[in-house]
Amino acid sequence: MLNFKGIVTSTKTYIIILVVAVALLLFIAAISYRQVERLQTSASQVSHTLEVNKGISNLFSNYTLMESAEMKALMLNQISDTQSWKSYIVQSEVSLKNLYRLTSDNLIQQDRVTKIQILKDDLYEVLTSLDKKIPLRTKNLDSVRVELVRLNVVMDELKSLKGQMILESESL
Repeated sequence: MLNFKGIVTSTKTYIIILVVAVALLLFIAAISYRQVERLQTSASQVSHTLEVNKGISNLFSNYTLMESAEMKALMLNQISDTQSWKSYIVQSEVSLKNLYRLTSDNLIQQDRVTKIQILKDDLYEVLTSLDKKIPLRTKNLDSVRVELVRLNVVMDELKSLKGQMILESESL
């Protein structure tokens, strides 16, 4: 064993060593506390990003379901089920409001959500127009093709906005 009595004989030296040890311990505790705070902040940001991504996915899955229901009805030459339309519209409105709330801290994302609201109205208009033309599909194929082109344009714009929003939320 080491015998410090020969090296350090004064009690003042022991007190100074004790104070230095306590100060070092407090310094390490302060650094640890700051690291824990940063970790909590990072976890909160990751959680928020995941919520935004989930909101984006929910919204765009509703739009895709609307499109696929209309395409199915068009292929089968049947009028689409208006009840499913209403449920998709209600679900997409809820998702859009949730996404607007989630992106309230980011002006760029807010602008994109505003663009989505405009495109949403275009999507509803195109799908409603297609729905009305299904019984006339064999008689007026050109007008159905025009509406399908419009539908593709709107869906491509929506998908583009979705990609931009996901990239933006992941870069934060």
